[in-house]
Amino acid sequence: PAPAAPPLLTTQQQTSVSAALQAAASAIVQLEPELTAWDLKAGDGDCGSTLKAGAEAVLADCTSYPLGHPVLLVQSIGCSLARAMGGTSGVLYHIFISAAAAHLKSASLSRAPAAQEIADAFAAGVDAISRYGGATKGDRTMLDAMAPAAQAMRTAALGGASIAAAAQAAAAAAKSGAEATKLMAGAAGRSSYVPAEVLKDVPDPGAMAVAAWVLAVAEACK
Repeated sequence: PAPAAPPLLTTQQQTSVSAALQAAASAIVQLEPELTAWDLKAGDGDCGSTLKAGAEAVLADCTSYPLGHPVLLVQSIGCSLARAMGGTSGVLYHIFISAAAAHLKSASLSRAPAAQEIADAFAAGVDAISRYGGATKGDRTMLDAMAPAAQAMRTAALGGASIAAAAQAAAAAAKSGAEATKLMAGAAGRSSYVPAEVLKDVPDPGAMAVAAWVLAVAEACK
């Protein structure tokens, strides 16, 4: 059903949000071959196909999202991902989206969310992944990109940065964190069973995927 309340985002803001979502999803679709190649060495080999399926679902559903309603929008993205994604990645992204949506809902927004509210929602999602998934930064997982991104976004927002500037800070931190996984031993998930010599110079595909879609969002927000 259509939302009963008036939209919190202007038409221009909704257009920007749609562009950012499409950019993020397209970045994952384009990165799929590399994600698969990395995961064939560090995991089960299905990371690329799983994330691509989720991204393609977002692209297919984007035109029907309630773009003017932040909480419903995030929940709708979660529905797309839940329908299309399986495996561990699907579960973790569902946890992330659900927690972020719950945080936005608790904020009782009466206008478009500001950078601080977006950063806090992102951080809530990251915290939920760590809490329910059991991994932390340094375990060679998606959190090695997500956690630094959340911290950088929060720091930028607290300093008065715009949404675009906070997103750029998050993107830089996510990229740095993802690249750092090349030097990490696996401590969680499938990579924890892979010999260190096999993992050498191979980044965690989940972290690289996060870095890719965060960067795509940041570029779209410029």
